[in-house]
Amino acid sequence: MRTLTAQEYYAEIAEFYDEETKSPIMLAEDIVLFDFLENEGLLQGAVLDAGCGTGLLLDHCYRPNWEITEYRGYDFSKEMLDKMKSKWPSFRERLNRMSFLDDHDKIGGTFDAVLSLYAGLNCLTRPEMSLAFHNLWKKVKKGGTMCLMTYGNVAPEDRETSLHNIVTDKKGYAYTMIEESVLYTWLRDLPNSTDVRVLPFSQAQEKDESEPMTSSDNMESILYHRNRIENDLDEATLRDSMKGGTRSPSCSFFLCLATKTTT
Repeated sequence: MRTLTAQEYYAEIAEFYDEETKSPIMLAEDIVLFDFLENEGLLQGAVLDAGCGTGLLLDHCYRPNWEITEYRGYDFSKEMLDKMKSKWPSFRERLNRMSFLDDHDKIGGTFDAVLSLYAGLNCLTRPEMSLAFHNLWKKVKKGGTMCLMTYGNVAPEDRETSLHNIVTDKKGYAYTMIEESVLYTWLRDLPNSTDVRVLPFSQAQEKDESEPMTSSDNMESILYHRNRIENDLDEATLRDSMKGGTRSPSCSFFLCLATKTTT
């Protein structure tokens, strides 16, 4: 079986992508992630959702009185965008089909928050990923923040919740892993960047006797993993604020954040 390109892979799984990403751990990750983004003030004002997929951000955050005054999204997969448009028809005109490497000037204006969630960037090669950081940074307004989510230091095929393992009838696409120190350097070297952080997200867990059995109520499992992931992220944030300088533990993702200075 040949390795698919990322575009071919997402074209094949777009129709059932949402259903495949609903394990207790994945749902817990979503809850903690969007709580974190809200607490960071990244779900208000003008927001660019880069690699928006089937609309995860809208699925979790949209409500009649939400604080996002302008939402724009893009994805390189026509099939994923089609799925999103079918779910969110009122947002059709706010979506573009494009990639991280395309000229971002086609998206007018700048944004209070530029987000790329769940490692869409890792479809790129290392040089392409570095370029993508710069392309996305150009769309951050002064005083705004960029939050890019990349694979952590645990390979996707070593995680039960990775699409590379969930969709077992398809050989996963090639991806790139970027070291935490490199991600930090890329963010630090962006023009006018400040408050640079690389936080471990969804740390690998050791065997815990208190974990609900697989036959347990689904909500019990979600709450268990939510508390675990949330506590780990809180501790990582505290260590970062105290500049502990220790290497991140094993984790599924990195949260890469930088704010653009107002000067």
